[in-house]
Amino acid sequence: MTQSGIYSRYGKNMETNADGNVVMTVKDVCKKLKCSQTMVYNMIGSGKLPAFRLGCRKGIRVNSREVDRIMAELIDDDALEE
Repeated sequence: MTQSGIYSRYGKNMETNADGNVVMTVKDVCKKLKCSQTMVYNMIGSGKLPAFRLGCRKGIRVNSREVDRIMAELIDDDALEE
């Protein structure tokens, strides 16, 4: 499902869950965070970035709110270092 506001903020063909939140693929998360897939999988594995599996073929999905939270944490960490 695509919505006009979602298209501009998160990219093309984003899915939404039952609550209306945008769910992102690992690849989409990599683009947004500007990092590697390995880093995203490490964050998921360590529990820092909550994720869920969507069926067998669709793979892992991450709620966009969690990605925004991680981005805010990274920005705060950078501000503290300066």
